[in-house]
Amino acid sequence: MAKNLKVVIPTVIITAIIVGLIAYLFLKENKSPESEAVYTEVNSQSNVEEVSSDERTMINNKVIEITDHKVSMDGNFITIKGSVKNNSSSPVTFVKLKVNYMDGNNKVVNTEEAYVNSSDELLPNEQKSFNIMTEMIDRNDYKNYELNVVEYKK
Repeated sequence: MAKNLKVVIPTVIITAIIVGLIAYLFLKENKSPESEAVYTEVNSQSNVEEVSSDERTMINNKVIEITDHKVSMDGNFITIKGSVKNNSSSPVTFVKLKVNYMDGNNKVVNTEEAYVNSSDELLPNEQKSFNIMTEMIDRNDYKNYELNVVEYKK
């Protein structure tokens, strides 16, 4: 019986460690980025007819800055290309942008959300480009757009 305990006890301990590690990794991977996200709003509004904009618009706490953006239309698609900059002293992940497309009366006709980066860190003072492509419902309705940073994770 003593020989069996010498084998059983280490086996139980090793199994418990492995199960604990698997549970930890599972919980870590399935954690939603939104659960720790910092929500922010309001950045930029532009006319679709504009070719580009170098206005410097920031979120209220100035962590993420949309440094530039331009719009183009091709067939049934509208594309907004630009870049964002991390103005904080810490890396950020899961930077999410939201575009509201509006008609001539500023009524929202379509919305698109996209992540600039996922778990890849955007380091302090680093810039990263983005490209948001949306299929237009009725090309004639797309007169203005509003581009916002809606969340990020520190």
